[in-house]
Amino acid sequence: RLVKHYQYFSWPDHGVPNEPGGVLSFLDQVNRAQRSIPDTGPIIVHCSAGIGRTGTIIVIDILVDIIHRQGLDCDIDIPKTIQMVRRQRSGMVQTEAQYKFVYMAVQQFIEAEQKRLEEEQ
Repeated sequence: RLVKHYQYFSWPDHGVPNEPGGVLSFLDQVNRAQRSIPDTGPIIVHCSAGIGRTGTIIVIDILVDIIHRQGLDCDIDIPKTIQMVRRQRSGMVQTEAQYKFVYMAVQQFIEAEQKRLEEEQ
């Protein structure tokens, strides 16, 4: 079995990066690698405690995937998505800053997708 290990070093414990571009690029890289391998298993995400940064990454990935699959006009519900992951592991998305970072990342992703689509026309 092939195992790929990725680490994102620019994320302080209990804090957030200054802007979400690096995280979005990182997730894109991981997901592209995942899609390129046939019969892959799940992506495993973990930080020191396994809830703050981990939950934030997972929620961003879920929301970006929904937008990829359903398009920019789809309905997304960030609080509901966070509640869903919290039912699976208590405390996911641990701080207010991480909660806001999810919104920033989704907004930046949507804006980048809109720009990309405009440039394609």
